[in-house]
Amino acid sequence: MKVLYIGYYKENSDWGRITESNILALDAAGVDVVCRSINLSQPRKISGRLAEIEQKDLSDCDFCIQHVFPDHLVGSKKFKKNVAILGNTFTEIGHTSVPEKLQQLDEVWVPNVNMARELSNLKVKARYIPFCTDTSKYKTKQKDIQIPQAVGKFKFYTMLSPDDSKALESILSAFNSEFDASELATLIIFLVSPREDSNKKVRDISEAVKASLHLQRDVSLYPREIIVGEPNLTQEQVYQIHQYGDSYLDINSGHPWSSNLIDAVGFGSKPITTKWSAPKELDDDDIAKTIDAVFKCKKSSGGHSSELELGKDYFLSPCEKQIKEHMREAYEEWLSNPVVYTQKNKSKGYQKVEEFSLKNIGATMKEKLND
Repeated sequence: MKVLYIGYYKENSDWGRITESNILALDAAGVDVVCRSINLSQPRKISGRLAEIEQKDLSDCDFCIQHVFPDHLVGSKKFKKNVAILGNTFTEIGHTSVPEKLQQLDEVWVPNVNMARELSNLKVKARYIPFCTDTSKYKTKQKDIQIPQAVGKFKFYTMLSPDDSKALESILSAFNSEFDASELATLIIFLVSPREDSNKKVRDISEAVKASLHLQRDVSLYPREIIVGEPNLTQEQVYQIHQYGDSYLDINSGHPWSSNLIDAVGFGSKPITTKWSAPKELDDDDIAKTIDAVFKCKKSSGGHSSELELGKDYFLSPCEKQIKEHMREAYEEWLSNPVVYTQKNKSKGYQKVEEFSLKNIGATMKEKLND
């Protein structure tokens, strides 16, 4: 077996790191894999084993994996099996040309069981294979973060773009209607790719949410969230954040996979996320708290969007009642014994993420190629 893996592994992004991990996973499983890159932007320099794999000869590849956007997919009968890997954030593609593009290939691998079900309904042969991660990082002690306002408190935290106002409003609404300033709970908002006015924008949204809740006579009486805006969060800083926090809030708009969610579990932070987005392996109350959500039609106040952003697609709106309930459960468990809470989540979290290791997912991919 020799596999040609085509993807965006030179992109300096989460997408690029996921692609790199999949290539290394096949290699770890003993598969003869050779990779070739499609560059969407200025490519990053690669090294180590990935660079060695890229230098391999292309001849005699009998399997092909295309880990690219649907527009870049190419149908071919020269391989025993031609596979697409899809991890995009759209939830409804029946009205687009994507199913036709996917049908060019023998099968499609997706990291989300709900996404696999949706594609199967569109007559696309889809298999659920979660993405993988290098679990060795969870054994490494990260540099400690120092936030004086959060010392001695239970730290709910999230990482959001300042433009992700829907998720931000849900988190702020749940937190501020569940906790008051007398409790030892704090909310830390780490802004991803912030602009100069991002802190003010988030603060304005926060004050508007608090005012609309009508639970205090003045917004200054609510707990004050901590806003951290780093211009360019490095991967090491992201790991430090997960090691630091107690409960990661992964309340997104329907992403089929979240590397941050897996990293949170691996570093011992029990996340709260949607049942749609969570891998089925995390459907365990000891590992993560999952919430229901409803689909709402996408709308935009801007100009014409791409094919995938039309109003026939949806965004995911989480159940704020369940967010509040799980926040309270986590806080009360921590309050009863902070040390036990932390140690238990670190131990169980690390055991769980081993299921997403390069070795395990690589073996699964190898098995599915031969199937």
